[in-house]
Amino acid sequence: MKLNIILISIIPLSLFIISCESPVPSKHNIVNEPPVITITGIDSSMLFGDTLKLTLHVSDATLKNGSVDFGDSNIVVFSIKESVIDTTLFHYYKSQSFYGISASFNDGENTSTKNIRVMVLNFFTPTLTLVPNKSTLNLFEDTLRITLHADDFSLSNGFLDFKDGTIMTFPHLSHVLDTTVEHIYSHSGAYSVAASFGDGEKVTTKNLDVTVSDPPPIVTITTDTTSLSYGDTLKIKLHAYDRTLFSGSVDFTDGTILIFSNLNRVLDTTIYHVYSHLGMYHVSSIFSDGIRSTTTSALITINPRTQKRYYELLLPIGTSWQFSYSKLGRNDLSLEYSKQWGIHEWKILKSSIVNQDTVLTVRQIMNDSVRTSEFIGIGYSHKYYAVNETSQFTIITSSNVIHFNAPVVGGSISVPNRTYVISYPIKIEKYSDYMIFEDEHGPTEYHYSWGYAPAKSSIQENLKLILFKKP
Repeated sequence: MKLNIILISIIPLSLFIISCESPVPSKHNIVNEPPVITITGIDSSMLFGDTLKLTLHVSDATLKNGSVDFGDSNIVVFSIKESVIDTTLFHYYKSQSFYGISASFNDGENTSTKNIRVMVLNFFTPTLTLVPNKSTLNLFEDTLRITLHADDFSLSNGFLDFKDGTIMTFPHLSHVLDTTVEHIYSHSGAYSVAASFGDGEKVTTKNLDVTVSDPPPIVTITTDTTSLSYGDTLKIKLHAYDRTLFSGSVDFTDGTILIFSNLNRVLDTTIYHVYSHLGMYHVSSIFSDGIRSTTTSALITINPRTQKRYYELLLPIGTSWQFSYSKLGRNDLSLEYSKQWGIHEWKILKSSIVNQDTVLTVRQIMNDSVRTSEFIGIGYSHKYYAVNETSQFTIITSSNVIHFNAPVVGGSISVPNRTYVISYPIKIEKYSDYMIFEDEHGPTEYHYSWGYAPAKSSIQENLKLILFKKP
């Protein structure tokens, strides 16, 4: 037990008067009375946490020393050089119990003792509050954050049970605890977080209900408009999110479906689409995390066009095509024939606006094989050689036509702007040409056929798309 002793020295200011008229009394004629001790201001009981106030009066002609013992190992010691003590002592008890207060003083010969019993009562329990940052959490995404306050005059210990196997303990507390704790759950479900704090005698317990959910993917599609004129381009911003996002798709309900696979957590992209027919379309998007899926949609209306506009081709720089190419030439009068075949690659190098028309500069790389056949009287002589050329041409789009100034036999091709075309392929009767042109890919197939009857000459030329890439 730790003993606390406080030493108080009381030194009076004394005035000595010597009188020759009064004889000094004999020591044998003086009766030495013991010190007189008076204690006031103390009730027989008090509440734990309150401060004890003790008013002390001691008097004796030859008072020497004394002490006040509060009964809990705390002792106040007086070193006295005066005959009267009038003082007030204050004391705080750290636990509830019965305490015996003893005041003892002596004058060198006699000792006086005064005893008082005090009962310290504890009617209080620890104060406890739990304040969460949120009561509904997303699994693995949100952190539970609890502001914890516990208060008691003799607060000793406590714990916090998250009910998932995690228990946080708080030992060796003193009076007040203010802290913030964090926790992340690894399984979905409903949890009743329990907190319990005590002062060695009484315990306060509180519960906090928390719900942890594992929601399906978050999917949003935002369109720049819900009503378009025929030929206008629909712009969609797509956002999909899930911690285990797996795959998804966007269905324009006109036969066009975009597939997204091998996703990783989040997808943010912009999609462009042009509808080929009038009507109402539900653009539907569905994404999955492998277990759950989320579907969202937007209603799009395609209306007839009421006014002309200049056309802007939505083929960005870097767009490329790869065609299989073939050309057959025949002259029945000279008995000469030729065949050329290979792969032609087109790639957009730059884009510019000229007089409100979009002009795309396209590079063509041609890697062809050629075989010529010539009749020499006894049979045909064949020659083989390669044609490797790089050239450039333009694609010009205006309000009513798309013009390909392409390196083909026909020289150039002009097809109506898709804004005013209802169906494909686009046929150009003058040269017996046709071109298949799609909204998403641009040109996909070209065929040219020319014949000159008197000379019995003919040419056939074909391009067919085998690979298309957008950057």
